[in-house]
Amino acid sequence: MKKNLLLICSSLIILCSINSFAQVNDLARSQAELGKDGSFINEAASAGLMEVELGKLAQLKGSSQQVKDFGRMMERDHSDANRKLQAISSKMGLTPSTRMLDKHQDHLDRLKNKSGAEFDDDYMDLMVKDHDEDVEKFQKAQ
Repeated sequence: MKKNLLLICSSLIILCSINSFAQVNDLARSQAELGKDGSFINEAASAGLMEVELGKLAQLKGSSQQVKDFGRMMERDHSDANRKLQAISSKMGLTPSTRMLDKHQDHLDRLKNKSGAEFDDDYMDLMVKDHDEDVEKFQKAQ
């Protein structure tokens, strides 16, 4: 009887351990997936903040009306996208950073020191390059 009870208790302990291990593995996998999502979300949030700030800068420093108009559109569109990203992140239990990554801040700082046609050219070149990279990142994340 004692042997059977010991065997049953041992079996229960093993089963509970296996179940706990499986739950820990599920939790670790979930955290790893959220970590990956969180990293992507922070990257997207930082890029969005940069786009808004650069859009404002383009409206102030742009020498052509087309650049100013494009900057206004970027500010509006990325402000909206940032709000949507915040809502999606909240549903996932994540909070995106409200600070730009260094690489995005560097782009902003570099363009702050430019004006006129030089600003227009560098801003539009950055927008093309940045959006190409963003499309690639979003496709990869998808």
